[in-house]
Amino acid sequence: MPRSNNRNSCSDNRVEAIGVAVADGSKTTIYISIEGQPLAQPRPRFRVLSNGRSWMYNPAMHPKTELAQKVRAALREIGLSVESAPLFTTYLGLTIKFGVSDMSKDLDNMMKFIMDVLEDANVYGNDRAVLKLHAEKLMSRSGFTEVEISPISGYTEDLSVTSAILFRRPRSDI
Repeated sequence: MPRSNNRNSCSDNRVEAIGVAVADGSKTTIYISIEGQPLAQPRPRFRVLSNGRSWMYNPAMHPKTELAQKVRAALREIGLSVESAPLFTTYLGLTIKFGVSDMSKDLDNMMKFIMDVLEDANVYGNDRAVLKLHAEKLMSRSGFTEVEISPISGYTEDLSVTSAILFRRPRSDI
């Protein structure tokens, strides 16, 4: 299949997901692999219309939606449903590796894009659930994004409850 010339296209990206559960079933880690050059979160665009009103739009919405659909499909293939409720309702740690052929993309913009994709794919309900984040940018000819999503143990808040976020972490110094 020929590569798209559109820098903001996800149509050529292949997405795979792997779910790993610890033997007792208490912790599930999800690995998501996306082939193709990572996309970065662009700045919102503003346009003044002929009637004098301004219009703001996000040029990344279509690629995010497209990639989120592919992530949901990859999760369904391994038997995980994200259609009615978020897959994770606890605090999370993310490890993200971006393989890029051009080091000019900002790491923080690539992180924001993929975190928004995971939220749109209903992997978690809100990216406020991410308490730990490790990301790195590596040189790669073909490009890739690898994401590891793991619940963080020791936090007792269930994020499926829509009340104020309060959490307690067991103190080790007592």
